[in-house]
Amino acid sequence: MKSSPFIFIYIVLTSVCIAQPLQVTTAGGNFLSDNELLTSNYDDNFEDRYEISEMNSLLDENGFHFNQQDTQINSEFSEIPSGMYRGKFIMVSSKKLGAISKKGENESPNSNVYCLDINEKGELSRPLLFSRTLNSTLDEGQVAFSQDELHMYFTRVDEKTKNYQLFISKLDAKKRGRWGKPIKVIFNNPDYSIENPFIKGDKLYFSSNMPENNFGGFDLYVSQIHPNGNLSVPENLGEAINTSKDDKHPFISADKNYFYFSSNGHYGYGGFDVFRSRMYESTFKAPKNIGATVNTEKDELGFYLLDRNLGFVASNGNSNNTLNISKIEMTSVVQFMKGKVFDSSSKKIISDATINLYDEYGTLLNSQNTSSRGFYYFNVIPLDNYTIEVIKKDYTTLKSKFSAHKTNNNTYLVNLEIEKQVIDQENKLPKTNISPENGDSDFFKKQLPNSSIKEDKNLNKKSSKSEDIGETDFFKKYSPDKE
Repeated sequence: MKSSPFIFIYIVLTSVCIAQPLQVTTAGGNFLSDNELLTSNYDDNFEDRYEISEMNSLLDENGFHFNQQDTQINSEFSEIPSGMYRGKFIMVSSKKLGAISKKGENESPNSNVYCLDINEKGELSRPLLFSRTLNSTLDEGQVAFSQDELHMYFTRVDEKTKNYQLFISKLDAKKRGRWGKPIKVIFNNPDYSIENPFIKGDKLYFSSNMPENNFGGFDLYVSQIHPNGNLSVPENLGEAINTSKDDKHPFISADKNYFYFSSNGHYGYGGFDVFRSRMYESTFKAPKNIGATVNTEKDELGFYLLDRNLGFVASNGNSNNTLNISKIEMTSVVQFMKGKVFDSSSKKIISDATINLYDEYGTLLNSQNTSSRGFYYFNVIPLDNYTIEVIKKDYTTLKSKFSAHKTNNNTYLVNLEIEKQVIDQENKLPKTNISPENGDSDFFKKQLPNSSIKEDKNLNKKSSKSEDIGETDFFKKYSPDKE
């Protein structure tokens, strides 16, 4: 008896993806990370030879610029990034493979999880089905993997309510890397949807329209992962991130400093835009739209970075209205803060003064001593806030605020003045100018001006109407129009 060709294809394409971790570098050389930019070595000749170059006139005024390329793996249906697993790129797609996943003549195929080889340049290969245990005749959503890569968290649609539910599966090392039977997490409920799982460390982030502690639509939540893989009661990420509309697709940078997500509730170009928020422990700064080199009037979802500069995003800005994955590469915006330190009375240059640069949370980023000509410089990141500290023997320590308010390649000239201490000859102690009336010196109250960030007038709200959009609706919405 001759085997069916479709069965043969199914066996080939459902192999489990096992590979070694991939070290990804960008084409044209390595980029400095934010931390490396801030801690680069001081150059005493910098004052004489430094000239800021005009690198890219297309830099968006939000301080971000991305180059986009087609990945060559998109189908007529929808694809969306879902992360990495053992050196393989993972995506969710409703693409059709032979007779597999076909729902009906007038329906798009159900969505499944696929794995793809990826090379050093971020180029992707032909998709293969990820797991026979995971993929089913129902729609599967995005997946996330624990730090030890032994637990997989994924979503699958409920057949009756069409809401996505969250499952856990454990890798069985004794069965050639097969995943065990999926188990629902304790806070599942068919009345609401749980989507877009993402893991950083021992925390699982996801989106849900669950009614508890919800600001409206889909909110972003976090749950602690216990050693046995079970999850704690979810906590809402709060109003700095969540809006009355839909906030989805969480992602955290490798250095854990930035939280990315998609939202149609924050101020944007229309539809779902990608936003970035500075995060510190469990707090979040006001999100910033990452700009028009990624975001459009349509939807941008599933933003995922392989390293600081190279990653992927899905957008439906095409004629078919389907989600297609693009490779994105971020161009760094180069900014410096430089200046000299002077005596506030004599105006003489102060050499060998210690200059410390802190972020807005008080973390020391860099430290250097002024040159023989009183010169210093630091690399800074657009739209970040800093504190500058100047320490010199026999002088009052200066602390002053600074905001890198520009969004293009820029140099900030910041000259600093410190005050000589007056010695009380009777007690041999330095006099201070702190008065009981104000509790502090006028000198310490002086701060560098913080320029306000102009609002992007090109940004616009698409609609003020709140609308819940689930993963099922996405794949239906982003399917080719049938005539």
